[in-house]
Amino acid sequence: MTDLDDPALLREYAAHNSEAAFAELVSRRVGFVYSAALRQVRDPHLAGEITQAVFIILAQKAARISDKTVLTGWLFKTTRFAALAQIRDRARQTARMAIIEKEFQMQNQFQAAANDEIWNQMSPLLDEALARLGEKDRQAVLLRFFENKSLAEVGNKLGTGEDTARKRVARALEKLRKYFSKRGVVSTAAIIAGAISANSVQAAPALLAKTVTAAAIVKGSIAAASTLTLVNGALKLMAWSKVKFTITTGTLILLAATTGCVVLNICKTYVASPPIHEGFNFEDGVLSWKAQTYPGSEACSAVSISSEQAKDGQYSLKMSLNLIGGDVHNSAGEAWAYLNPASQPENLTGRTITAWIYAPVAAGSEEGNPSSWQLFVKDDQWHSEYGSLSNIVEGQWTQLSLTVGLGKPDTGSVDQQFDSSRVWVVGVRVLAGGAPAKYEGPVYVDDVRW
Repeated sequence: MTDLDDPALLREYAAHNSEAAFAELVSRRVGFVYSAALRQVRDPHLAGEITQAVFIILAQKAARISDKTVLTGWLFKTTRFAALAQIRDRARQTARMAIIEKEFQMQNQFQAAANDEIWNQMSPLLDEALARLGEKDRQAVLLRFFENKSLAEVGNKLGTGEDTARKRVARALEKLRKYFSKRGVVSTAAIIAGAISANSVQAAPALLAKTVTAAAIVKGSIAAASTLTLVNGALKLMAWSKVKFTITTGTLILLAATTGCVVLNICKTYVASPPIHEGFNFEDGVLSWKAQTYPGSEACSAVSISSEQAKDGQYSLKMSLNLIGGDVHNSAGEAWAYLNPASQPENLTGRTITAWIYAPVAAGSEEGNPSSWQLFVKDDQWHSEYGSLSNIVEGQWTQLSLTVGLGKPDTGSVDQQFDSSRVWVVGVRVLAGGAPAKYEGPVYVDDVRW
């Protein structure tokens, strides 16, 4: 079996239920999965349980995994979902936020086995940093530094040439460097690459491969109850990352700037994002972003992912706008996203939200009535806080910011009932200004953080 590659082993197991094929696959990848789990939960016993869960899921889904799937990437994502399920399950058992916070503190306090100082600082952040990369960039890094593939092998696996693979790896390393730098880990792309290559995959406990293989081959029927709970939790998170949810909110009363109260029926559709994150970089798609639409309004007709403009990386969120100043239905266009649709609203009191925004032209703006934009948040009762207005700057990326819960900004607004401890939605609003100002065309949004 040692002469077969990963897809061939998986096909052999799926077609013939070959224990030898699956055991060989486990022996190859158990160290990778165990190390990723250990970095995230900081407990060898829990990491072993997560490893079992991941390979049980692999056994269950073996027949449905395409030959084109990069198995390392699949294992990385499944391990991450299983780790998140493990963390959330332990938090729910205590029913106290203090325990949740302690779990994350434990991640930061855990000392990695490696002696290298940079690795000790990077290790607790590595999996979140990798998760924020685009799918192809993440696969390139995993193949290059976790599997020690040559650039030619990386390019062949991803269906590109060696030069394209080299550029993709370099771009991904630069994104990782920026991510670590923002969190106080200052290094170079070359040092990061070396640290990951040297330390990312540790040897799993000697008996773990046998235990994992035995449990996975029988689809988890002999696994402990806690492991089966973890399998179910991870499968739910995997489903949440794909499924579309539709919510009809009923009738909302919104205060229109020029005409008083207007009663509107609003229907929202969103795609669930993974439940733990602190922003959007749009490298993995539109995620939960949605154009806000009202009856009789085409102010923001759609949102989509675009490579036409990007602040960081390759992609940004494109808002398609047709704004008419002074028109109650079409003077402002909005796009928004749920912070955490799979969990509870978040406490953002005192947190500063930032976003970069770009307009190719200040189309139709009139002197004295400039087009403008602002950030906003809404709580779970749909009460809102809008940040200060900034004038659109033509052909230049501009950073917007909003510090949540500080009261009414100079040129923004806040509902008296707004609860900054239960923020549900973050969004961007673009306004045409007063009549006869207009704005027709795209606006691009990137790197939304809080």
